[in-house]
Amino acid sequence: MRSRYGRRGSSLIEFTLIAVPLIFTLIGTFSISIGLWEYDTLAYAVTAGARYAAVKGQECATANGNTACATVGNIAQQVSNAAVGLPSGQMDLWLTTDSGAQTACTPLSTCLSNSTAWPPSANNDNTQGKMITISAQYTFNYGMGGSFNLPASSTQLIQF
Repeated sequence: MRSRYGRRGSSLIEFTLIAVPLIFTLIGTFSISIGLWEYDTLAYAVTAGARYAAVKGQECATANGNTACATVGNIAQQVSNAAVGLPSGQMDLWLTTDSGAQTACTPLSTCLSNSTAWPPSANNDNTQGKMITISAQYTFNYGMGGSFNLPASSTQLIQF
């Protein structure tokens, strides 16, 4: 029969063997959860920006006194407002018309004051029934110097 003193320290060793993998698992779970939240927020923000452009983007370049036109700055602001918790300096945004013309905001914060009407009237890209695509990319930093890009895109039909 073993004495009580022969087992000293075994619970400390067992705790260490269990605690170290458990801590890494918890940290990994939290990191993945934050990444998924950031991706979902980015996708929502891009959809909100595309929806805004789709309902305010028709015939903005005409001289009909329309003051509710979509501009690059308005769309960038909609995306920025919907992207709660995502810094606009780490997000790139691309606005693409039906004909393939592209406006880049790299990073997003550079376009917040851009008053250019979008979609442009060139190639009738701002008429009802044309498609617009808004794409974004956000750099997710997951610690220890690691990062990767989260992409999101939304395509909408110009409605009004």
